[in-house]
Amino acid sequence: SAELSGNVAFSTEGLSMSPSTAVEGGDVTFTLSLQNVANVIAEDVEVEFHKNSFQTGNPAALYIVDVDANSFEDVDFVWTNLAWRDSEQTLVIRVNHNNDPVIITHDFNVDGLPNLRLSHFELSPSTGTNEGEVYDIQIQVENAGHADAPSSHLELTVGGVATELSIPSLQAGETVWANETDTAPAAGTYAVVAVVNAN
Repeated sequence: SAELSGNVAFSTEGLSMSPSTAVEGGDVTFTLSLQNVANVIAEDVEVEFHKNSFQTGNPAALYIVDVDANSFEDVDFVWTNLAWRDSEQTLVIRVNHNNDPVIITHDFNVDGLPNLRLSHFELSPSTGTNEGEVYDIQIQVENAGHADAPSSHLELTVGGVATELSIPSLQAGETVWANETDTAPAAGTYAVVAVVNAN
């Protein structure tokens, strides 16, 4: 059912979100439809948008609009860089016409994203090796994101030579070891670089 602030009716049913699926780190546009139910213009209608909680005098966005008699007016609010926040966010809307403020809230889900990162990266022996000796590279990959990650690859580059290591699909919070054993090249100093999700 619609709320009424002065002569202006509005409701969560008259609120649309685009795109319809919100994704962590992305943006969504909310469109609130205001209806003037009177035969005279509704002037200086204040529309405030707040993120997750109402804070007096500190909205994320404030609009002042006029709504013609017996007409509709749409007001847009763009919520940028959405946080995951346990998969749910709340939009708080305050409409004030004729000093009769009314607040409504709208909860919506935010889909998380995977985030692959190196949680452990170590050369053994750490003091270096001699040409022709065997050394180990210990690599642990973690999905530190809020969604499952499909299988991927890790690109390991030793002294300019790249090798691709397969990384299986990882659920959020899951880790996997991707160790590599190799033989030390000719004497010198070499960079060892690992890049997750290389493809």
